[in-house]
Amino acid sequence: MKSISAENNKRLEPGYSCNGKKKNAIQLIVVGDFFQLPPVIKKEDREILVEMYGTEYEQGETCERGYAFFSKAWKEMKFHCVKLEEVCRQKDAEFLGILNDIKYGRNLQNVIAYLESNQSSDLIEEAPYFVGTNAKADKINQAHMRALDDKTEKKFYAIIEGDVTYEDIKNISYAKQSLVVNIGAKVMLTANDANGEYVNGTMGTIIDISKERGDATCIQVLTDKGKKVDVYRYEREIERQDIEEHKEKGENGETVTVKKIVRKIVGSFKQFPIKIAWALSIHKSQGQTFSQVNIDPQCWDSGQFYVAVSRAESIEGIHFMVPIMKQYIRTLSDEVIKILRESLYSII
Repeated sequence: MKSISAENNKRLEPGYSCNGKKKNAIQLIVVGDFFQLPPVIKKEDREILVEMYGTEYEQGETCERGYAFFSKAWKEMKFHCVKLEEVCRQKDAEFLGILNDIKYGRNLQNVIAYLESNQSSDLIEEAPYFVGTNAKADKINQAHMRALDDKTEKKFYAIIEGDVTYEDIKNISYAKQSLVVNIGAKVMLTANDANGEYVNGTMGTIIDISKERGDATCIQVLTDKGKKVDVYRYEREIERQDIEEHKEKGENGETVTVKKIVRKIVGSFKQFPIKIAWALSIHKSQGQTFSQVNIDPQCWDSGQFYVAVSRAESIEGIHFMVPIMKQYIRTLSDEVIKILRESLYSII
């Protein structure tokens, strides 16, 4: 990391601007994989992006997916690129080669033949289901919930405060406005506990719902690693993106009107950070590792199929719920990969 710091320090200006005030230079390290799923942009945010940056953020144009490397700020940063090569999740060299082909959209006929020939031939009963949409995940989860004893079922409504509209909360991913839970339900925890008891993505099973501590209700979960954790409501600030105008002095001393995008806190959303998780959307599976998984390969977004398959430790731990079609395997276009390469000043 010292070599990265030295390289970046050469490129930094002697400070940066924050609310009009000059601050000391800082080092910024950005980590991610653009070959996984693209950003989710709300309709209202896209309208603001179009107003600020033009029609390239509208449907069909090159930048409409909202990748960070299309932005002006990304180009100005002139990042020094470090590509991490070591794979920790999978060990089998042949499977790793197949994952790489999926990532770049290469040799798809061979990819499909390998996956279908080496997968688990039968549905893996104890494994989670990965599906393309929340609607499909909800359908599977509801079927499993109906099989539990409804006498222990409880419903919790989110506590919403402030100037919050339906549009502000409809895309909240960590919890539902109305959460139905039951003892025996398979769940995923969707926030990082302040005391380090669990993290976003921890899987487990609900073992107690009525447990109390002081005035707060909590839900007790036995994690897949055998640890009992108490889960309380988690509060998240609700932000709204907007455009503000302010006056600045131009290069010739004249006063000019400048627009900038700002995010304002408009309220809060408080709910148990719990998702019923016999089935998960592929989007929600990002960052997780599973020894076994049932995958619905009917994907429709760039990097979606790659994310689903690469969550598994081995091909033997995967069962595909329907036959794989070429059109399910989508990746970045050659044009976008070229822009990404050029933006990082490095061969990816």
